[in-house]
Amino acid sequence: MPNRFALATLALCVAAIGATPAPPARPPDGTYTYTVSGVPGLTQTTIVVRSSASGFSVIENVVLPSGAAVSTQTDYDTQTLLPTHYRVSQNGKTTDIVFANGTATLLEPPTARSKPAGTKGLTIGEGLFALPMMLPAIVASAGGQPIADLAINGGLTVVTLTPTSAADARPAGVPQNDLESAIGYPNGLRETFWSNPTTYAVDRIGLGTAAALTLNNYSTATTAVTPAPAAVLPTPYPTAQPHFSSRDVSFASSGGAAIAGTLTIPNDPKGRRMPAFIFIHGSGAGTRDAAVPANPTFLDLSNALSNNGVIVLRYDKRAIGKSTGEGTEDWHPLGDDARAAIAFLKRQPWVDPHRIFILGHSEGGEIAPLIAPSIPNLAGIVLMAGPAISLDRIIGKQLPGDKNAAYRTVLLKAFSSYAGLDPAVYITKVNVPILVLQGGRDIQVLASDLPHLVDAARAAHRKITVKVLLEDDHLFLRLPASAVSNASEYFVPAPLDPRVPQTILQWLRSLPTSAR
Repeated sequence: MPNRFALATLALCVAAIGATPAPPARPPDGTYTYTVSGVPGLTQTTIVVRSSASGFSVIENVVLPSGAAVSTQTDYDTQTLLPTHYRVSQNGKTTDIVFANGTATLLEPPTARSKPAGTKGLTIGEGLFALPMMLPAIVASAGGQPIADLAINGGLTVVTLTPTSAADARPAGVPQNDLESAIGYPNGLRETFWSNPTTYAVDRIGLGTAAALTLNNYSTATTAVTPAPAAVLPTPYPTAQPHFSSRDVSFASSGGAAIAGTLTIPNDPKGRRMPAFIFIHGSGAGTRDAAVPANPTFLDLSNALSNNGVIVLRYDKRAIGKSTGEGTEDWHPLGDDARAAIAFLKRQPWVDPHRIFILGHSEGGEIAPLIAPSIPNLAGIVLMAGPAISLDRIIGKQLPGDKNAAYRTVLLKAFSSYAGLDPAVYITKVNVPILVLQGGRDIQVLASDLPHLVDAARAAHRKITVKVLLEDDHLFLRLPASAVSNASEYFVPAPLDPRVPQTILQWLRSLPTSAR
């Protein structure tokens, strides 16, 4: 699911900009206090809508689970619901974005992005809750057309948000005259909105399957208030004392992309060449640490492997963090990035060029076997929660029924480069050792689908090892015996299941000497 707390987020919106007889409806001025449920450590957010001589502003104050106090303000044009200025402040740092003539410009560092072809306007989302609170009004003003979301993390990455069908049961406490609307994200999140059909004031926002915002107070006051304190979160599991060095690196990839990452090198006084891994992300705006959102899966796994004699290269996804480029949900450029990472590793004096491995998580677990046959001297691949069936079947299981047909179409279009690809077919073409790790409580990639992949590999006499960790979710967080994954646990800092690096290291030791 998208990280709702990635603060520097732009959105391009398809919104009509022609002359209209009256300004479009939008939530009335006032202070809206929402109770947050299903997001551990976050209990409340306050959003203020305030008119000015030149338009109106939407201001949000919130304390994130990390303890950081954040304030955002988006200034809108009343006639078009298009933004003119955006500012986010956190920990004494302020980021500004201005809008003019169809272009959004990040002031520091200077970055500009024009609206994509075919769009007619711009809007902006903070990555918190002020944008969802405005979405029903924006979508209505746009005539129900798609919205393109741009994440600013060293680049501007377009993600299409599409209005979709909504026919859920009315939650308790929602006013009887409220109407439901919904919007879908390419990587599976569905947000629902119950709002006043005249003013589009939102009474309830549903975030995915578990989290929600419920309006518990509205007043006509328009003075921004101090955010409620954050709840106390569990102390994150400590990282082991490092026995390796880290360095920032970069390498070139296709389309002029510059990929930035971190290379961790185990301490070895004998200077021997060592095995090495590259990590390939799952879907969405993944940084090198793969924090989703409070658990840095790749950072934890990298530390564990490098503390045990394995070099690891992890990197920011193209257009994310310090990496540049385009094509964050197309497996072809992402595969190019992985190939470029391997070529970079082969040039490092500490790396044994015959012992380089690919590890892919989720979407990365689909990319790894796709590119493996084209990489000379690859030593093996590790698939963590990699899809075992085709994307259309995954989406069909996650979103069954006629009411989700439009949403299924949106998701398939967003990940169109995977259309027609069956993992059970291309796994048979992988001629290097394969390790498959699967969480038994994963709700995104189901353990019950695994035989489709494994049986095909074994029928083709591939060297495949399978480990199902029955208590683990999609991020390989180990859940209590009575717990069921609903994605809300992603927000609580927790240790990566130590059996993951242990299994990988045991698998490495089991390989022929030339590949260990």
